[in-house]
Amino acid sequence: MDPLKILKALSNPHRLDIILWLKHPEKEFGVQVHSKTLID
Repeated sequence: MDPLKILKALSNPHRLDIILWLKHPEKEFGVQVHSKTLID
């Protein structure tokens, strides 16, 4: 991976927030409940 692209991504505060959220998604987003929908 290109180091320049990595540094550009980390220099953007919004992108850095997303990266940090995705590091521990269960902590940041809580438990997600999914249901199966049956389609006839």
